[in-house]
Amino acid sequence: MNILIISHKPPYPIIDGGCLAMSRFLENLKDIDIVERITHFSLSTYKHPFDIKSFPEKTLTKFEFLNAKIDIRIKPVDAFINLVTGKSYNLSRFYNKRIAEQLISLCQAKRFDVIIFESLYASVYFKDLKYKTNSKFIYRAHNIENQIWEDQKHSAKGIFRKIYLNQLFRKLKKYEQSFLSEPELILPLSTNDSKIIKSFSTCRTVLLPVTMENQDFELNYGNKKLCFIGSFNWEPNKEAMNWFVQNVFIKLKEKFEFLELHIAGSHSNEISHLNKIDGVQLHGFVESSSDFLSKNDIFISPLLSGSGVKMKVLEAMTIGIPCSLSKKSAEGIPIDFKSNETKEEFIADLCELIENHTLRIYRGMGGKKTIKDYFEKSKINEILANELFKLTSTN
Repeated sequence: MNILIISHKPPYPIIDGGCLAMSRFLENLKDIDIVERITHFSLSTYKHPFDIKSFPEKTLTKFEFLNAKIDIRIKPVDAFINLVTGKSYNLSRFYNKRIAEQLISLCQAKRFDVIIFESLYASVYFKDLKYKTNSKFIYRAHNIENQIWEDQKHSAKGIFRKIYLNQLFRKLKKYEQSFLSEPELILPLSTNDSKIIKSFSTCRTVLLPVTMENQDFELNYGNKKLCFIGSFNWEPNKEAMNWFVQNVFIKLKEKFEFLELHIAGSHSNEISHLNKIDGVQLHGFVESSSDFLSKNDIFISPLLSGSGVKMKVLEAMTIGIPCSLSKKSAEGIPIDFKSNETKEEFIADLCELIENHTLRIYRGMGGKKTIKDYFEKSKINEILANELFKLTSTN
């Protein structure tokens, strides 16, 4: 089987949850016997430039990696024009006719059995390829994209911003729901997204979680340091940290003077003002997210908007660090504790974790059990192999 993967950014370096999910998927495909060749084509942007030096050497021997540069920066004139057209500006920024022609030529030369779109932003090239190839199409749904924008629309301040975000949301939703009736197979990453897609799409939809493996770290469950890691060029992460510090951490600090909040991730300059808050420390981009997490005691993820499974939550669980999560952060993850919906619930949950050493260990070990039960590589590879076989054995 010859496979082409099209993504809106490179899978390496792993600087955010999306990159982590893509890199894990490559590991899945590599181990499937019927998969003979894999070509990965990614868009190279100013936020996520393609750098072959950042790719693991073992990966380079298994795949062919191609890329094309594209300027996706927001341009006021283009944004205004899209307001009065039926197109989604969120998506149209990722489309380029030159790249479409490049992909058509690539497909005609290599005759791929399967073409996989990683994320909705990569799907903008679907129509160009649909009638130019005989390939089967798979959409790997990292999230329900329009949900992210709907959440941000509701939380936006200012009437004009609300109106603009509502326009973006409506056009994105129209495109997304239309596209989700096109592929032969849809592979959502989370149970929530799988249910939503099945509610309106007639396409075969099969839940395919991201592979995660438990890690061996000796944790000090007595540090009582809170932590978060994420990329801050993603609006939901910025929104979450601003909300958490102002509404939860400051209140906790009044009761626990020793408490610290350690925040890591790329583009931390977007939240640099939080460094001025007593007890908050920004670390910027860290080479190893696992090392950073293991040096802390409680992982918090207070996302208020977003969709799909949250990769950094899963990574924290692989280490055994106890988690305190918002309802949004817990979506698609079978946790055995209650997620938090209000600042009062967050404060109560964290007070209990800070004061109860046994609970910290129990919740941390529970996270590792969840990873083993639901995200084990062999189980996920079996599902993927079966779906690829069924897809390519039917006309």
